Amino acid sequence: MYNYSCANGSYQLTLQGSVIIGEFNGAINDRMIATFAKQLEALVNEHQLSHWAYVGNSINVPAATPEAQQRMVSIAKHMYAHGCKAIAFVVDSAIAINQLDQIRKELGKENKTSDIIFSDLDDALSYVNSYL
Repeated sequence: MYNYSCANGSYQLTLQGSVIIGEFNGAINDRMIATFAKQLEALVNEHQLSHWAYVGNSINVPAATPEAQQRMVSIAKHMYAHGCKAIAFVVDSAIAINQLDQIRKELGKENKTSDIIFSDLDDALSYVNSYL
């Protein structure tokens, strides 16, 4: 398990089968997301995951800073290039959902952002597991 905590928020990364779950709380800033990227890569390498999925359990996240949002684009590109087959989120903040939509547009994703947003973790896990 990997984790990070600062005055603005925290996260914890766990592995459930071939699904990495990132449970975030509070605002996501650039330093947090940079650490997340390093720890995510370490987790993938440590477990030698070649075919995996990611669920962001972000129900307690109001938003990300603009710098963190921009970094998320490069992180997502790296994830897809290194074996990530599906991504889903548990999120209800309108601001965070809008940011996710902007990130997906920059990635050139054509399906609707609403297709990967779920109200609970079990539904998100079912969705990503269908791609594994």
